[in-house]
Amino acid sequence: MRRYFSWLDIENRPPIVIGLTLAGIYILLSSAIAITYAVKQTQFPAYVIDGIDLLGYICVMLLIFSVGRDLKTYHLERFSLLLLIIFPGFLSPVPSRIPGWVLFLFMIVPFGIAILLYLRLRRLDDLPDGKLLDLAKYIILGTSIAILFFLLANLFGAANPIDIGNLPQESLLSFIDQLIGSLTTSAAIEETLFRGFLLGCLLHKKGLRPWLAITIQALVFWLPHTYQYNNPIVLQALIPLFGITAGWLTVKSKNITSGIVAHAIYNSLLAVF
Repeated sequence: MRRYFSWLDIENRPPIVIGLTLAGIYILLSSAIAITYAVKQTQFPAYVIDGIDLLGYICVMLLIFSVGRDLKTYHLERFSLLLLIIFPGFLSPVPSRIPGWVLFLFMIVPFGIAILLYLRLRRLDDLPDGKLLDLAKYIILGTSIAILFFLLANLFGAANPIDIGNLPQESLLSFIDQLIGSLTTSAAIEETLFRGFLLGCLLHKKGLRPWLAITIQALVFWLPHTYQYNNPIVLQALIPLFGITAGWLTVKSKNITSGIVAHAIYNSLLAVF
């Protein structure tokens, strides 16, 4: 029986080139859709966007499986991995008007991969640890960054001002819904890919200076987001600026949890307001 589950052993790794290839396809497809929308205002079906999120989730998981015990190199630790396990992509809205078997894949594939990740990480003795006090610090820091960027977006006209005294209950519920969905689809996946693997590779595998590695990953991160903030140009600059800030935060804290929190809250605030 044991030989059937030998692939769960942390030393048995899938070739990292598979995860890197899928990550490249994910970045190219999402960038092509974003640029097409920005240039031609072409609307894409919801299931196309969700399908790309699903691809991103799969490539991130393959990369995690491939690095074995080298998680710290890519800024992965207990809290960020826990988010990927608890909030897989099946919590995002399920696309409509597509065949039932496709709906089944959208729901079961992320759920199954999350279980496999949990089973594999159980075999890892030296999983980077984290204390609850650290988690509180990451949440406070991430929330502060999100509010700062939301205020900047508000200043330049990308979001409506929040009137705390007249905030409708629907806005709060919508924010919570957006936050839960964003914790994996746009936040944990992108932070793991860009501030985790790309930044970690540029720093530790390529030996680039921190400022250069942070700048490169921020520019690559900007490509799939060119559909946002068509005008003015100043608003478009917030995207790579967020990538630089999250990258700097990752280098200083040596984890991506703060970036995931900041990313999820910032996206949710923009979506609601």
